[in-house]
Amino acid sequence: MNDTSPEASIQRFVADLKRIREARDVSLTDIHEATRVSEDVLDDFESGDLFNRSSFNPVYLRSLAKSYAQHIGITPAQRVMECLELAQNNRYTNELAVDELGEEPLSITWPDEDGPAETDPDPAPLDDSAFDAPGPEKRNTAAESEMAARRWNSTEPSSDDESAGPPSSSQPASQSNKPLIILGVAVVLVLVGLAWGLMQWSAPNEDPPEPAPTEESPPTPPDDTTETEPVSDATESSSSEASSPELGESIYATLYAANGSVNGVRVQRDDDLRRPYWIEEGDAVVLPFTDRITIEEQLDQLQLFVNEYPVPLEPLDSQDRRVLTRSDLESWADTMQAAPAEDLPPPSDTLRIP
Repeated sequence: MNDTSPEASIQRFVADLKRIREARDVSLTDIHEATRVSEDVLDDFESGDLFNRSSFNPVYLRSLAKSYAQHIGITPAQRVMECLELAQNNRYTNELAVDELGEEPLSITWPDEDGPAETDPDPAPLDDSAFDAPGPEKRNTAAESEMAARRWNSTEPSSDDESAGPPSSSQPASQSNKPLIILGVAVVLVLVGLAWGLMQWSAPNEDPPEPAPTEESPPTPPDDTTETEPVSDATESSSSEASSPELGESIYATLYAANGSVNGVRVQRDDDLRRPYWIEEGDAVVLPFTDRITIEEQLDQLQLFVNEYPVPLEPLDSQDRRVLTRSDLESWADTMQAAPAEDLPPPSDTLRIP
């Protein structure tokens, strides 16, 4: 059981779920009747085929795993969500079997787990001979340095170069460096002058300060129009924020699970069959339609938005359903003056259905 491939991790996860279901005498038909999920989808889930579908929505997969866990008696259901994440990250061994079936945990060594690092052996101690007298090369270098010092201190020029040797006392170093110092000071002064001229040339022309008002001419009070300007600006800003919803060829209805998880709200869009949707608390599902949408079951746990504008979930028809048609929404849009909702879930937590 040391197979560390991603497929093996997922297969161990779904196999443990299936063994727990069978040990508790729960059939796929029982789960189908409770969740309205087809048995074919449940079979694909237990075989791991759903994990290989790139088009299968991960939000629906988490909702399906949570509902499956609740109906086979795994508590808390959040434990299955943690193990699902382990399986998707290739780190699931048999945690569910240990918790629910009392099995021993498997010992699997993952490819990226390294053993203890090997330490280098202690370095050999330094030999005292390393600090003995220098070898031939060092002795030659010391001798050459001593000869060079003697030639430097000697007042007689060598036979090879009569001009070699330090400068004489009659020409001190300060006199030879004096022209260079004067030249450096002159260059600095020229640069400072250029910088000052550029600053004066590029500086904007400043207007002279206005004279202070005298006692004979007190400042005039502001006009009445200046006092009303902030009020008009606020009115314009508030009116610009409010707008009427625009209904295009496709209308988008957002079902937001604001009051708890929704397990199987049924929605019919246009001529499409009624389909159940599972929405976790704090998530949403966005459903486009053209002329008509019908919503039923668990309406007290939902909030409805049309094109991101809030719409009440009442009134209901005789069958306790909320039915919205394009003509109803056009009349609603003509009289609606509000700002779009700003507290909808972010796109990463939103399931969008084409």
